[in-house]
Amino acid sequence: MDTLPPPEEATDFLAAPQTRLAVEQLLARDAFEGGFIISGAEGAGKATLAFTLTATILSGGKSLGEADPKVRSLIAAGSHPDVVVLRRTENEKTGKLRSEIDVEAARRVIGRLHQTSTSGHSIVIVDLADELGRSASNSLLKILEEPPRGAALFLLSRSPSRLLPTLTSRCRKIALRAVEDEPLADWLVQKADCSREEALSFARDAGGAPGRALRLSLGEGKDASQMADGFLRAVHGRGDLLAASRKFSGKNAELVAEEAREIVLTRLRRALTEDDLSRTDLARRLAAYDKARALFAEAGTADPAQTALVAGMAIRDALSGKATHVR
Repeated sequence: MDTLPPPEEATDFLAAPQTRLAVEQLLARDAFEGGFIISGAEGAGKATLAFTLTATILSGGKSLGEADPKVRSLIAAGSHPDVVVLRRTENEKTGKLRSEIDVEAARRVIGRLHQTSTSGHSIVIVDLADELGRSASNSLLKILEEPPRGAALFLLSRSPSRLLPTLTSRCRKIALRAVEDEPLADWLVQKADCSREEALSFARDAGGAPGRALRLSLGEGKDASQMADGFLRAVHGRGDLLAASRKFSGKNAELVAEEAREIVLTRLRRALTEDDLSRTDLARRLAAYDKARALFAEAGTADPAQTALVAGMAIRDALSGKATHVR
């Protein structure tokens, strides 16, 4: 299996046309100073955009991706003096990642921004802003209110509505929307060893998120798609739900099951946008999606097969109009 390159090493960026246009206009005006919230679903390309923008800005480029190879190389190696990436750090005592980005890490970043830059620009990438602790968020407020000249802060977020309002009010917004199936499939055919038909399937199952689609095409996407297919067929009464659910906890099935759950949610969400849905049918599909999402959120702390079985029954009941309660 090929590996998915980290966003620091990305050489291109795929986005919906309106997103690309908004970014290009900001670059043309040399307007990347202050705070920016880059939002989007998992795999939408938030980090890829942030690092591509960083390389472009530090190279003096006027179009996204127009960057000096040496600058790209330094950023990829984590050694560019004008770039700081703020992430959760490891707890020295437990050896595990902390639950949030702590205030001391945020303060160190602020200190770096006040140092003299080599390029005339200083860039901070907060990956993810959703993981900022309250104290760390508050510590960033003043720098967002009065950023040093040439400083830009890219706050990546899956759920910007959950960030502190005082934080979001000081930032401009760049929202990464879903890429249409056809251009995403074209991109996948170039990037991965898959057919056009497979690329379209991966594009749909990724919900228009390029990173997810590429991960599916380079990894175990076919197995995950088959697992999701069998599960949804059983939910609709065309298979054994218990047998389909058991596949979620098979030997070495953790990664495939995780992808399969995301595919199930994507397909249920896509079903909400079909034409000519009655109000009743839409309400049932929405209830099915909400219950599946709530139950799949417990997959990491419960038996995966049992979680899938309960979710499958809840989806089936919701689609048939039966009332069920999900804790």
